[in-house]
Amino acid sequence: MPSDHLFRRGGVWYCWVYLPDGSRLRRSTKQTDRRAATRVLRRLERTAQGAARLPVDAPHAALEEALGYLIEHSPDVAEATRQIYEQKAGHLARLLGADKQVNRLHRDDVAGYIQKRLAENAATATVHKELGTLHKALELAKARGIFVGQVDELFPDFKVDYHPRERWLTEREFHRLLAHLTPPHQLWVILAVYTGARMSEIEALTWSRLDLQGGWVLLPGRKTKGSWRQVPISPILREVLRRAPTTSEKVVPRWQNVHRSLLLACQRARIDPVSPNDLRRTFASWLAQAGVPLKVIAELLGHASTRMVELVYGHLAKESLRGAVARLPGRWDAGGTESSGPGEQGERDGQPETEPTPGNSSGRSRDRTGDGRLVRATDKPGKVSMLHVKRRLQ
Repeated sequence: MPSDHLFRRGGVWYCWVYLPDGSRLRRSTKQTDRRAATRVLRRLERTAQGAARLPVDAPHAALEEALGYLIEHSPDVAEATRQIYEQKAGHLARLLGADKQVNRLHRDDVAGYIQKRLAENAATATVHKELGTLHKALELAKARGIFVGQVDELFPDFKVDYHPRERWLTEREFHRLLAHLTPPHQLWVILAVYTGARMSEIEALTWSRLDLQGGWVLLPGRKTKGSWRQVPISPILREVLRRAPTTSEKVVPRWQNVHRSLLLACQRARIDPVSPNDLRRTFASWLAQAGVPLKVIAELLGHASTRMVELVYGHLAKESLRGAVARLPGRWDAGGTESSGPGEQGERDGQPETEPTPGNSSGRSRDRTGDGRLVRATDKPGKVSMLHVKRRLQ
C-alpha cells in the first residue's frame, strides 16, 4: 500500500520509493496533510514505475541536447523562429533541468513545469508555445532514436484561453497618427499599413526588393521560410516610395524604441495605442472589410493557412457581407413599384446616408445595419487622400 511508504517527522510527511536499480529513494513530500502527502507519494511511484518499463539499453540523452538539436537542425525554419525556439528552450532547461534525461521525463514533470511557469505569471499562451517547443524537440529525438517513449503521453491537457487582439486603425486614426510622426517614421507606418509586413520584414526591406515599375515588393519573411512573399504595391504606396530618399540600402532605418514611440505618438494624436503588429492588422482589417477573401488575405500576410486569419478577421468579413446585403432594396408598393431602399431618400436630397455616432472618438460611424464597427461606404478603408499623404511626408 502506498501509505506504508509514508512516515512523519517534525509535522511533515516523508515518503520512500524503490528505483529501477533496486535502490530506495527517500524524499520529503513537503506536506503536513496525510492525504496530500499520499498524492505526492503516488506521483513519485508512477514516475519510478515508468522508468522501470524503459528498455535496459535506453539511450542516454539530456534535455539540453534534444533542445539544442531542435534549434540547430529544424528543417524549413527561418532564423527568427530559431531565435524563438532558443528563448523557449531556456525556460524548459531552467525548470526541467538541462541534464534531465529525456527518457526519464514523466507527465508529472511537464505538469509541474506548467504550474511553475504560471506561478511566474507567464501567460497561458506563452506556456503553450513553450510546451510546443518541447513537443517538437522530443519528436525530433524520437525520429533520431534517442527517445523511446510516446511523446503525446507526456503532455497533460492544457487549455489556453486565446483572445486575439482586435486593434486596428480607422482611416481617420491613420491620418491623425501620421501627423504626429517624423517623415522616416511616417514611411515606416505607411509600409506596414499598405503591405501588411511584420516589423522584422520592414526593417530588413531593401530597395533592391522593390519593383516600382512592375508594382511588386518582395518581403523578406523571417518567421518561416514560406513567409517570403510578393505583395502588390498599391498606387498610393508607389507614389510615396518614389518620393522617399534612397540614400541608404534599407528602405527605412531601424526604429529604435518603436513601441514607446508609437505609444507617445498615439497619445499626441489622442487615439488608442497601437503596436507594430496592429499596423499589420490594419492592412488585413481594411482588406476584410472591403470583401477580399480570407484566403487571399492569408497569402498576403504570409500565413501558411487561413486559420489565424479566420480567427482574427473573420467577423470583419462577415460584417462586410452583412452590410452589403443591407443595401438591397427592401420595400415595394402594392403595384409592384420599388420604393426607396434604406437611406436612399437621404442620398437623393444630397444628405449623407449615415451620420457619425455621437461620441465615437475612433472615427467609425454606423451604417444602415446599425453596427458601429462598419466603415461607411464614403469612408472606404485604404482610400487615403494622395494629397494628404504627400503633405505628411513633406
